[in-house]
Amino acid sequence: MRLVNRARPAWVVLAALQLPLLAGWALYVLDPGKTGRRSLLIFVALAALFSLGVIGFAALWPRLRTPAGDWRLPLWARRALVAGLVAAGFAVGLVMRPEWIYAFTALNVAATAALALFTLLPDQAARPLPRWGWALLGVGAAAVVLLRVYGLAYYPYTQITDEGWLLAWPVGYLRTGHFSDYLMAYGGHDVQRYYLPMAWWLSIVGAGFWEARLFSYLVTLGVVVVGGLAGAALYDRATGWLTAFALFASAVVMIGARIRHDAGLALAIALGLWLYGLALRRHKLWLHALAGLMVGLGWFAHYHAIGFGPALALALYLPRYIAQARDGGRRRWLPEAGFWAFAAGGLLGAGAVFLLQVLPDLQAFLLTRESRTPVGLAGLLEAAWGHLQSIIFHSRYEFILIALGLGAALWRRTAIDVTLALAFLFCHLALALMAAVPWDHYPNALTPIYGLLIATLLTRGLQRAARPARLTRRTALLGLAFLLPALGLTLQIPAARLVAGAPIKPPPPPAAQWILDHVPRDARIEGEHYYYLWLHDYRYISPISPNFLPPERRAELNTLEAQWADINPDVFLLDPNLNTCCIVGPLAENGWMDDNGYRLAAEIPGQRLPVRIYVREGLLDDAE
Repeated sequence: MRLVNRARPAWVVLAALQLPLLAGWALYVLDPGKTGRRSLLIFVALAALFSLGVIGFAALWPRLRTPAGDWRLPLWARRALVAGLVAAGFAVGLVMRPEWIYAFTALNVAATAALALFTLLPDQAARPLPRWGWALLGVGAAAVVLLRVYGLAYYPYTQITDEGWLLAWPVGYLRTGHFSDYLMAYGGHDVQRYYLPMAWWLSIVGAGFWEARLFSYLVTLGVVVVGGLAGAALYDRATGWLTAFALFASAVVMIGARIRHDAGLALAIALGLWLYGLALRRHKLWLHALAGLMVGLGWFAHYHAIGFGPALALALYLPRYIAQARDGGRRRWLPEAGFWAFAAGGLLGAGAVFLLQVLPDLQAFLLTRESRTPVGLAGLLEAAWGHLQSIIFHSRYEFILIALGLGAALWRRTAIDVTLALAFLFCHLALALMAAVPWDHYPNALTPIYGLLIATLLTRGLQRAARPARLTRRTALLGLAFLLPALGLTLQIPAARLVAGAPIKPPPPPAAQWILDHVPRDARIEGEHYYYLWLHDYRYISPISPNFLPPERRAELNTLEAQWADINPDVFLLDPNLNTCCIVGPLAENGWMDDNGYRLAAEIPGQRLPVRIYVREGLLDDAE
């Protein structure tokens, strides 16, 4: 009753916030490039009606109860209103565009649903989620998983440089029985052993773009599950469930479904946080050591584990060290035994990776692994902001939730909240130190931390003293209100492809299809990494192969022409629309192709410029 009586000021504040939102939409639609789009105008009209409805509801709030304190609205109407608001958030997510005005509109709908939940259904606070509620959530989660699996070839969008390149690592292992940078004619990078289980997977289901992405998506589901376990171990069961839901709905987590290894490191960090939480609960040193071991083994997936390991060690144990120093004692200036166990486990994991991954490919490691540290403080800050912008790039709405969660954790300042906030700050600083170029997939490894920040925002808010909680109806609905917009955003492209009846495995691009139709499978193909996603049955060669030319041969092969004469492919697939290295193109312009027995066999329309395919003389005649 007290919460209901204090609700009017909250509704008044929410109503007042509608005014800047309405002004923002007015300025948005006045942009000359947007006024003619009917779908936009319909959405803006609906958003304006929603805001006016919130203002009207706030004005009517005093009349919703009788003098005796009874509701004038029947229970079914109040429940329907809350359910409708939660569903509206999901609908906004399905049409959300990558612009701040859409993100704030989604947040407005979520906040309205949350306030309606707290003020119209105060009796839901302690009632457990019924079995039919669990069943409904389970069916919904299964439907989302199936839709995402259906749309894996379309979302997340293809990373044209990396995905074909990295698909070749497990495929090369299956072809040769050992790991190598398979697309590089002169060798290349050492290969993370994370790709060994992917190779086993592909040996069962078959090699292909969709099949490899399915493996990556299954790893992200592991991150969801283990992240939820970490939330339960560090906080309580309700936080665990909402951490899992936040990760399940996350656009940044979904980037891990690409053919890359970032999700493997995210899984290692999630395992480390879960085991650390168990170690605090059970007071077992071996669990601290196992937590460190998991983070150290994350190096099998991504070399960023080298920086994230020390960053996490500081974040997890520094608050406890400060508290220990304040309490006094004979050994107050020495870190606790748990820290040393964590560090020992991390070093053991890193040592295993060095012996099993780095040492067998030591020459490739020494030749290709170079520092990517930014130059100076300005470069460091620019890199740090760039990695935060990667989150913004994928979901502005999710970035707002993470920022709010970080602010709430710093406000509460309990020991575990400070630990979580420091993990965010230290790991992002380590990421900036390790990677001056902020590729959009790098924050994926830190998603377990993001999920915990969002979940604690929803389960604990600004309350410093929170008792362990189970998942009640209110907590579940609050999670749905704030996380369904994020989930809807990740389902936009898969849902659109489903409605359009698109195939699970899209047909190869025209240039790749031409090669499949005309070129024998034993031919050596040079082309952009992107096309290897469909041409993995060929011996494929990357256009950046000369970058890895052994030092002892550089004097002999000191020109582009000499290098490609030495590599000697049968086919050159030149796509200037995708070219990210600008290495091979000049060969077609200076007459080298004609002088070395290649002819233009096909010219296929491209996005901007035609795609040209040069074939060695006689190759197609032999195939016929």
